[in-house]
Amino acid sequence: MKRRISHILDPKAAQVSLDAVATLKLHLLDILKDANIVNPASGQAMGVDGGWDYCQDGCNIAEKLPKLYDSERLDPTHYRDGINLAAFLIALTDELKPITDAIKLAFGLESKDLMDATNYVRGCATEKKDINEDYGKAAVTLNALFDKRVAQAVETRKTNKTISSLEAKLAEYEKNNTPK
Repeated sequence: MKRRISHILDPKAAQVSLDAVATLKLHLLDILKDANIVNPASGQAMGVDGGWDYCQDGCNIAEKLPKLYDSERLDPTHYRDGINLAAFLIALTDELKPITDAIKLAFGLESKDLMDATNYVRGCATEKKDINEDYGKAAVTLNALFDKRVAQAVETRKTNKTISSLEAKLAEYEKNNTPK
């Protein structure tokens, strides 16, 4: 069988990648270690489009017009620190997206190769199950795992359909019940 990806993984190169991810993970955990997560769902989320511009402009205005607001409620230094952190996180997300997209593509291609190879082995074992006891055991094992996978896929599709339906109902409800 011809593979879609014919790369042979170098364990040392793989470890370099995993070490880089571990370093990034530690940095992100350090950012979050003192987070005050009382109610993460409360308040508005900035996003990276209009909200980002809005927040940057708000910070610039706060720095230029310190008499505009109550300094007991707003520390402009912390505001700027937040803008800098958000800029870093946006840049990091932008840098990671092509990487995660490439990982998903590579995994998708490799997983198709592995499924093709395993389906072939399962077919051979099923076809030859009466020739040899080991072939029979292999057929039973692979067919049971295949059937379990198919059942999970059916259940996942049902769940996704239910979620989509609920999301559509929620969107319709919000549309009809949002003050104009």
